[in-house]
Formats: sequence, C-alpha cells, structure tokens
Amino acid sequence: MRRREAIAAALGFAALDPQTHAEPVEPEGSGSRDARNCAAATPLEIAAGIAPVDRSYPPGDVRRYGARGNGSADDSAAWRAAVSTGHRVLGGGPECIYAMHGSVPITRPTVIDMQHATMKPIGDTQVFVRNTPAPTARAIVLSGAMQGRRAIDVESVSGFLTGQWLRLSLNDFPQHDASSYPPSWTRIVAVSGRTVEFGTPLQIDYGKGGDPTAALAYDQRVLLPHFECRNGIFDGSACTYDRDTGQVIRISGCERVVVESCEFRDFAHGGELTCPVEIFTNIDATVRNCRFVGGVSKSNCCDIQGARFAHFLDNFIEGSHFGCNVTRVDYGLMANNSLHGQRALEAARGVWPPRSVRGLKAYGCTAIRILGNHASDYESPIKVEACFRYDVSHNVIFNGGLSPFSGQIALNVGSIHPGRNMRGGTVTGNHVEMCGGVGIGVTSDPPGGVVISGNVVRSTRSIGIYVIVPRATVVGNRVEDWALSGAQEPAIHFVADSTIADNRFANGVSDKVPCLGTVRQAAGSGILRDNVSETGNPYATGALALDR
Repeated sequence: MRRREAIAAALGFAALDPQTHAEPVEPEGSGSRDARNCAAATPLEIAAGIAPVDRSYPPGDVRRYGARGNGSADDSAAWRAAVSTGHRVLGGGPECIYAMHGSVPITRPTVIDMQHATMKPIGDTQVFVRNTPAPTARAIVLSGAMQGRRAIDVESVSGFLTGQWLRLSLNDFPQHDASSYPPSWTRIVAVSGRTVEFGTPLQIDYGKGGDPTAALAYDQRVLLPHFECRNGIFDGSACTYDRDTGQVIRISGCERVVVESCEFRDFAHGGELTCPVEIFTNIDATVRNCRFVGGVSKSNCCDIQGARFAHFLDNFIEGSHFGCNVTRVDYGLMANNSLHGQRALEAARGVWPPRSVRGLKAYGCTAIRILGNHASDYESPIKVEACFRYDVSHNVIFNGGLSPFSGQIALNVGSIHPGRNMRGGTVTGNHVEMCGGVGIGVTSDPPGGVVISGNVVRSTRSIGIYVIVPRATVVGNRVEDWALSGAQEPAIHFVADSTIADNRFANGVSDKVPCLGTVRQAAGSGILRDNVSETGNPYATGALALDR
C-alpha cells in the first residue's frame, strides 16, 4: 500500500486516485467558454457600464463584448469595451482576426494578451492610442540644473508636490528636433521656497540651449501605472494612416510600457510615414522579442522617446525602412537585435531618398549601450548622435552603405553640431565588414573622450577607422582590405596627439595604401607604437608629429 493510501485508511477515508477524481483546472484567462463561470457581469464591468454581449466568454475576452474575429466585421467597439473594463484583455487565440476601423483610447492601466490573435487596422486608423498628458505643474528653472545636483530653483513652486514625477525639458539644436536633451526623470522628495529637491542627482548639465530649461511635474493620477501588450500579430497591409507615427501602438504618459512577443508586418502604404510602434514620454519602456517584417517606410518601425529607461531587446527587423530610434532617454539599452535593411536593393532600383538609412540609432541620451546586435544593409547600420555617454560593443555589421558613396560610415558616432553633448565613450569588440564607405567613424567628442579597441574592420571602400577626436585611444584593432575604391586612404585616420598602439593591418588588394594617417596636427604629443603591417603596406602617409 502506498504511503498516501495508508494515511487515508488510518483516518477513515477512502483513498482517491487523483487521475480519476481530480476536478479539471481551467488555466486562468484561457478564453474557453464556460457559461457557469462567465455568465454574471463582474464588478469591473458594472463599474465601467459595460454589458457583456456573449457571456459564455470570460471577462476581458473581447468576444464577450461582441467582437466577431472573422477578419471583416469592425471589432473596434468591442475592443474599446474590453479595455475600458480594466480586466486583462484577451485576444481569444490564433484563429481570431480582428478588423479595426477605429482607435482604442487607453485611459486606464491596461494589460493585453492577444493570445496570438491577428489585428488589422483598416484605412486611416491607429489602434491603441494614449496622447501625452499635460503636466500637473510647469516652471522655468532658474538655477541648479547641473550634473551632480539634487535640487533646482524654479520661478514658482506652485503645483509642485512631494511624490510627483519630475522631468526637465530643454529645447536645443537642431531646430527640427524639439530637444536633444534627455528628461532626467526623478521623484520629487521635498519642496521648499523656490527649491524643488529630487531623489536622483542629475547626470548632465542643462542650460546650453536657445530656450530656458523647464521643470515639469506629474501627479500619480496623470501617469498611468502601466500599459502592456503581448503575443499579438499586427497586419498593416490595409492600414493607410500616415499623418503621424504609431499605427498600432502610440502610447504616452505611463510609468511602465511593455511590448513583448508581437509581430508587426507589412506596414507599407507606398513607403510613406508608417511606424507601427511609437512610445514617448513614459518613465520606463521595453520592446522585447518582437518581429518587424515586410515594412516599407521613410520612417522607422519602432521609436522610443523621452523615457528614463528604454530597452530594445531581442527583436528582429527586416524591411525597406529605418530600424529603431531611441531618442532623448536617460538610460538606453539596445541589445541582441538582428536587423536587415534593403539599402543595396533601394539603390539598384533608384529609390530616393533612401529608406534603409539607419538600423539602430540613439540620439540625445544620457547614457546609451548598443551591445551584441547584428545589423546589415543600411547606409549606417549603427548611429550614435549627441549622446553624453555611449558604449558600442560586440556588434556585427555587414554591408553598410553598399550604394553610391556619399560619406557613409557603417558604425557612426558623432553629432549634428560638432561636439554638442558628446562626453565620450567606448567602441569595442565590433566586427565591421563590407562597407561602402568608412568602417568605424567617431567625428565629435571631447578631447580624450573616446576609446576604440579590439575591433575587426574588413573590406571597406574608404578608411577603416576614422577618428578626429583629440587625444583618442585607438588600440588593439585589426584592419584588413581598406581603401578598396583605389584612393590612397589610410586604414586608421586620427588626430596627431592620439594614442595609436598595437594595431595590425593586412591588405590583400593593395600593398601601396598606407596604414596610418593624421587628419590634422595637434598641440599635444601622442603615442605611436607596436603597430604591425602583415602585407608590407607603408606605415604612414605624410609626416607624423609622433615618434614611432
């Protein structure tokens, strides 16, 4: 006798066989029809004034509120009803296809599990929409908006309260972009006189733009706690909305936004302004394990702006368009993504202006890390612009700028206005191969602010590594087969006061092109040592103001 049966017998009970007597357990939110459990309206439905249409479906299932899911009937009203209840919204399963002729406003905390259903926005339609809420309080900053400070003085503290979220806004160069400064999201911990104190020290200096820096505060009632969307397929083949970005998800004003395990496909509309995911002015934002395929657009397919933490992770992008843009965030991470543009095909077909311009781009960030991505067939597969700090490491870049040469840089670090906001960073361990222009380029940073090390750069029509930052450190790189256009360009081009050491060179096409060259003389002295040419290429071009 088994131990369980012996105990049951001793207590006077008959031992039950769990395989024959256990009640079936229905997984929570499975979407199965069970009239016994689903018939009654729930307190959330009653509070929202939503009457179920088909009570055989569980609360939150869009079919409970009248969705047909047949791919032709307009199901947008049912989706609005499901979201307004506050239940976890359920898509019903992969057999469901929802035609959406209208938008679904997001006005309360929302969790959507599409359950692998398909949604098709029809015509001039955006789907899930929440616009930027107005701040609770706003004031011009008088002083204190500097790195390391934990308090600012403002013109008036009216409306500023302990516990609110606070962000800073500074309009700056360039004119076409509202601001190249990150928001520095933080909590207010005290308000006294004209001083607003917050929990996290500022990571940058403000105050160099054309307009004054402003402080904006948000009550908890203004920002939603979360918006989450998972496990959906979004078909853009019938979507013609092109007045703005965010055809499927356009979400602002949340403490947390998560878009996970979704597929966005065939958002094209003749190559106009299509961008299925636009996430802006939120505290934390994550786009993870999503697929963006079949898109044709002069815009990007995913845009994350104005966040504290912005994570773009484990995604796949394929199409004739810009990839992902992370703009004006405090801390950004773009990691383990695979991106395939179509720049070479666009050039062959005469598409102008080009669409596959950038794969991953970071702009105006306090700190950005771009790690472990594979990006190919964009004009510049990876671009870092006007970011205060950056780490671009262990990426694999192929076929960058394989189109008529116009100064393309495959891994491109710089600023629209030379030196603006750049505070330095590292470019380490990347593999860059088959480039129509320059392999790695760093064109603006403070003196001594960049380290370029351990990279492999191979088969570039122009220079392998181009760095015009004073006192840069360029060590331990390997450059092969550069200057394939036939110009006498060096493998590494640098400012004369830099440290250039332990680099190796091999050119199987020409043994005449030089390994090293200076872009200009500099007041200071540099270090040049232990660089090796394996194919007998001349060590340098021109006179170097350095000792070998």
